Amino acid sequence: MVSDVDIDRDGQAILDACSYHRTDYDICLIRTRPHKLEAIAPYLQTCFDTEPSSELGFLDRFTPEVLIQIILQFDIESYLRFRQVNRRARAVATRLREYELVSTHGLEGLTAMMRTRMTANFTIRDLYNSLVTFQCKLCPRFGGYLHLFDCGRYCFACLNHAPELRVTSYALMDKLCETLDIPKLEPGVELGPVLHTVPGRFALETWQNAGYFLPRETLSLSRIVSVIASLGVPREAIDLAVKEDKKDLWSYRFAAATAYPWYDAKKGEADRGVNCKAIHLHLEKNSWLGSRLSGGRNLPMIKTPEFQHRRLIFSRDEFLEHFETCSFAQKLWKGDHSEFPTEESRFMRLRGNLDTEDEDGPL
Repeated sequence: MVSDVDIDRDGQAILDACSYHRTDYDICLIRTRPHKLEAIAPYLQTCFDTEPSSELGFLDRFTPEVLIQIILQFDIESYLRFRQVNRRARAVATRLREYELVSTHGLEGLTAMMRTRMTANFTIRDLYNSLVTFQCKLCPRFGGYLHLFDCGRYCFACLNHAPELRVTSYALMDKLCETLDIPKLEPGVELGPVLHTVPGRFALETWQNAGYFLPRETLSLSRIVSVIASLGVPREAIDLAVKEDKKDLWSYRFAAATAYPWYDAKKGEADRGVNCKAIHLHLEKNSWLGSRLSGGRNLPMIKTPEFQHRRLIFSRDEFLEHFETCSFAQKLWKGDHSEFPTEESRFMRLRGNLDTEDEDGPL
């Protein structure tokens, strides 16, 4: 640990100098352009200044505490419709703490639910619970992303590779049934939420744009597997058929998730997560893959400690703890640049592999 560093005093400066937020991990998922978010934010975040005189009909019979509990039971679609009933309804729904925080700090998640027509499957409280949850549902890491099929928080690694988060299509579901030699699942069978895909890149390579090849609707493969198992098909046979199917497409997974900051209730601020800048710069200069890293090329899954270190996403507080044991970050903080490139690379300029703007503006 650098002897003259005071984490409480220098914490923000350390974060600015030694960490960065990977923008490409946000851009490759469902994303509403910043200028569009800014345009719709006032409609979702505010109510009218004048005190409403309108009434809520039958709902006025309940005490404010009971009314709040009733409203929080609405699915998101019903909640947003309730906001449009009249000025009183808009004021009540907008001022609830859960909705206020979701519409302010979790707006990307809320709009992703709306755009993919998933709002009938979850509540504002579901989005709020994920917003104030720090950890990935499948591992101990910081989770910076929302999976739309279960409204759960996940880290990027699990979003990418976890079998539980695999996404499929109707065509691939029919192919799975054919492989298992069972009839196609009838339309009436409860297959779980149906996600309507939206335009996007859904790839981590600059030359790829997987959005052109997406089906219009996708399904959770975990749900499909559960349905098939309930029909009496042995789980071992299902798992084998799923394993042999190579169509575990990143684009499907990416098109069912969005960036979702964690709201730190103690500090009253949102945290999008950061990576260690120092280890990336070290690898740019000293790794045999340095030119690919600096040029913003996606890499295969390399399991050496330094590359695993590079992929880790920390909360801001976690990074400051990491700084205390990271010799690379400490050298960068002290201004010892012998381990690092002398010029800023394309990757560090963009904070990732992907361009952050196109002809229509910021992504």
